[in-house]
Amino acid sequence: MDGICARGVMILAAMLFAHSATAQNAEPKSEADIVELARVATLRYCGDHEPVFGAYFKTRCAFIASRTSDGWLVSGHPIYENNQGAESIVEGGDVVLYYSAAGVLLKYEGAAF
Repeated sequence: MDGICARGVMILAAMLFAHSATAQNAEPKSEADIVELARVATLRYCGDHEPVFGAYFKTRCAFIASRTSDGWLVSGHPIYENNQGAESIVEGGDVVLYYSAAGVLLKYEGAAF
C-alpha cells in the first residue's frame, strides 16, 4: 500500500509542477515577443524565395503587431526583391495571426504557413 501512496504523491507533485510551469509561461508577452513568435511561425511562408510576379521573389515579411482586448493581432507583409536587390513591400497583410496575451496562437487568416 505504501508504494501506491508514494506513486500517487509523485503523480500529484508532477501535476502541480506542470501546472506551475504552464502558469509561469502564461505571463503576458511583449510586442517584440509576439512579433518573434509570428516570424518563427511563418518562416517557411515568408522566406520561400519563390518567384511571384515578374522578376520579384519573396524574401521575408515585415510584421505589425497591435494589442487587442483579447491579446494580439499580427499582420505579416511580404517583402519582395528582384535580382538586383531592389525591394518592394506589398500593402495589406498576406497573413494575419491572432495570439493570446500569453503568446498562444489562437487562429490565423490568409496564406497558409
